[in-house]
Amino acid sequence: MNEIAEIKKKPEFKDYTYLLNDTDKLNFSIGCSFNIMLTNIEINNHINKTDYNLILKLVMTIKLTNIYDIYNAICKDVDYEHMRLRLNEHEIKALILIAIIKGNGL
Repeated sequence: MNEIAEIKKKPEFKDYTYLLNDTDKLNFSIGCSFNIMLTNIEINNHINKTDYNLILKLVMTIKLTNIYDIYNAICKDVDYEHMRLRLNEHEIKALILIAIIKGNGL
């Protein structure tokens, strides 16, 4: 029964703040967005799921693990322009953090 009924534990923001700089560690908006985005990416037709998949592809393709390098790559790439217009910086950083966690099995 234990093999069949496995409960997936959702990542908690507090466990991954070490990936953020000192300013962002204290940014309440990133923590809130992290929790909201975790829920949103579970919904197949949610736009944040599409955003997450784009970021995950970037993380896995160019092998960047630093949130700020990934954020800068997103800011410079026209493929992410629609996402940048729709989402705030803290929301994008939350999605990047989730992509790093899930993409690297942290």
